[in-house]
Amino acid sequence: MKTKRQKENIPHESPSSKKAKTSKHSSVIIDFWNICIKINPKSPAEAFFSLNSFKLVGPFRYLNDLHFGIKSNNYLCADRFSTDLPEMQTFAIYHGGHFCFWRDLPEEEPKLIINIPNNQKLIFNFPIFTIAGNEDPLSVITFLTSLKKQNVKKFENIFEKIENRSEIMSKLKIYKEKKFLEELREKRKQITVGEPFHGLGIKIEIINDVGYRPVTENTKKLRDDIIAYSKAKDEAQKAKLKEHFLQLYTYVTIANDEMDFGMGLEFGHDLFISNYECFDGMTKSVLEVTYGLLKREEFGKILKAQWEYGRRINDKGFKRIV
Repeated sequence: MKTKRQKENIPHESPSSKKAKTSKHSSVIIDFWNICIKINPKSPAEAFFSLNSFKLVGPFRYLNDLHFGIKSNNYLCADRFSTDLPEMQTFAIYHGGHFCFWRDLPEEEPKLIINIPNNQKLIFNFPIFTIAGNEDPLSVITFLTSLKKQNVKKFENIFEKIENRSEIMSKLKIYKEKKFLEELREKRKQITVGEPFHGLGIKIEIINDVGYRPVTENTKKLRDDIIAYSKAKDEAQKAKLKEHFLQLYTYVTIANDEMDFGMGLEFGHDLFISNYECFDGMTKSVLEVTYGLLKREEFGKILKAQWEYGRRINDKGFKRIV
């Protein structure tokens, strides 16, 4: 006996399609997800798996209805790498790295996508952040084909069965142009200050020269000092370096009192992505205070969850994939 749906010839919707319609994600993300559903209805998260094992994770778990394994108290840490700042949200992994949405403010939609490659030894210290696209996940497809020297035309055949193929091809054409990423990177430089290790700058409101002061005039020396302290076996050397970092911590406190909150944000970012456990206490302390002062409380919640759940707990699992 035919159901009413079958009699009226109404196509069945997959759970993923229904979830997309009720999602609070941006239209750009939903559009990309719908493309994935059309390419691979059974497993949309793996629609582009042929491209270096590219797989959607993070927020796409919800859209794919695969969030059942995530406990309510640690969903903020789902699919996060140890060097994923609260400003970052990993949404895809591939053989060799991962992609993150980047937000400067917790309430805004992501405007950038960052690529973080993993080195051969899979050591998560001072990762290289590269602007790989705008807010559209489709833009990283062209980035990855270029990065891995894939045959782009051959890969584009995957879109053949999609109704709005011409629209997708137009976007891909723009994303493939060299100036696309150059303009994104130049714009980023114009709206940020500072020289944090990740190379993306920090976005801080500066009024009458108040809001930011640099952590150091020598970024390379700061990096070298962090490494030296983490590896120091000589107690005298370690004590001297510790005194130096406590002094920097004091400078951040003074800067906060004088409303130069950007110094704490930059210093906190540097300590965070250095990813040495010996700096975890100072990292959390600096960023907790900074996010509160900047009224970026949601980032503070993510930070707290990372420390409570285990900041490095996902790295071992990802090593098998990336």
